[in-house]
Amino acid sequence: MLSLFFLAILAVANAACPNQCSGHGYCDESEKCVCFKAPGTAFASQVAYIGADCSQRVCPYGRSHDLITDLTQSLLPVSYQTGDSQYIGFFSANGVSKSSLVAFLNGGFLLSQDTGVDIRVVSVDATVGEILFQWKTSSQKNYYSQETASVGSGFAATTRASAFHIRPDTDSGLYIYFNVVSADLTAGKVAAGDRYFLNVTANNGMAFVPGDGNSAHQYMECSGRGTCDRVAGACKCSAGYTGDACQRTACPADCSGNGVCQSEEYFVMDAASSSGQPLVYSAFDSQSAYGCKCDSGFRGADCSQKECPSGPDPMKGEGGVEGLDCSGRGLCDYSVGVCKCFKGFFGERCEELSTLV
Repeated sequence: MLSLFFLAILAVANAACPNQCSGHGYCDESEKCVCFKAPGTAFASQVAYIGADCSQRVCPYGRSHDLITDLTQSLLPVSYQTGDSQYIGFFSANGVSKSSLVAFLNGGFLLSQDTGVDIRVVSVDATVGEILFQWKTSSQKNYYSQETASVGSGFAATTRASAFHIRPDTDSGLYIYFNVVSADLTAGKVAAGDRYFLNVTANNGMAFVPGDGNSAHQYMECSGRGTCDRVAGACKCSAGYTGDACQRTACPADCSGNGVCQSEEYFVMDAASSSGQPLVYSAFDSQSAYGCKCDSGFRGADCSQKECPSGPDPMKGEGGVEGLDCSGRGLCDYSVGVCKCFKGFFGERCEELSTLV
């Protein structure tokens, strides 16, 4: 009977987290699943599974095709309110407390990995204007030692300029402070036992630099151009996009077999080699915008059009030498690559001038 009792206790303990985290995570001290990361990939800072029971696969990440960076680089204030997506994770200890913690990112999204932060108020002394608090990351079991936020002055004071640096041993750039005055403490706006929960996306360690539009494309699942199949962990790209993470544009008709699909960067390199100029293109779309480089004799966005023969204009105007079809004296039928010459001109390239009558 005793062994059955312990087995029952073990079963209850194992059932603390839903579905035992599906084998894709571990159960933390708060009985919540912490899903495993994705080791061995370029996106090791991202979780490999999501969901309350870590049962859903995460799709590959790529740089967003849209500008989605908040130029203020500030997180939204934490609030006790519910039903509004901008407010996250505040639990009042006395039913009177109001959200007073402000979190912000300094110097861009420089976190080395996605970071969840749990902050709790240990005690409040309204007579001296002090708040004692502790913090830990979501993956840690124990809180760090107490810190003091003092109204008006002191370490981790109640202003942005002297905010407390979460993980000062890293370049995380995540700071917090209590936005209160002495009267707020007397009124119970902050109380012992208050809990705050933050979650900050790593953006793969990339920082946003004001004035540099290239840095404003954050990392997103399927690059913001597809939907994730949570069972397979594979992106279903929107029309016109391709790649494991939908990270680049697709070449139409795969260039019809008459060319190669290449990036913007390579088009600039081609132009540089022909002009002899040391051209380098490193903007955001250098690796995300793709197009067809057609074989000789073909043209069009999908290289499906057959070029017509062309040469100098027999009337010494701007002809094929300048890039006009049919020597500038006819129209090209791209379906067959044959010139239809204007009246008074003939020849394969419309290069001959007929006798005027």
